[in-house]
Amino acid sequence: SYNGGRVRIHTDLKIDQKDNINNNFEDIVINSVIQNHHILTTPKPQILLTSIENNILNYEVNFWLNVHDVDRRIILSDVNNQILSSLRAHHIPLAIETIRHIK
Repeated sequence: SYNGGRVRIHTDLKIDQKDNINNNFEDIVINSVIQNHHILTTPKPQILLTSIENNILNYEVNFWLNVHDVDRRIILSDVNNQILSSLRAHHIPLAIETIRHIK
């Protein structure tokens, strides 16, 4: 959504509940997001648990950009790659990765 020169962007994460994510999960994700210099620190990025389905925890990660920044798709891609890298570094697989390993 658009608000006074800022635009809210979100990305979704699916984490398998069986992976026993640690208490630092939200900090890991938020710190990954704010590493991108295009992300505004006010309002602060947030992570919301939006639903739980079949042991899958569905999160929405919200963050804000200046509406005049570079292509939002590029920023979103960079943020997604940073989140994925950070989660892997902390041994927290995404639910889809867990499913792929089972096959």
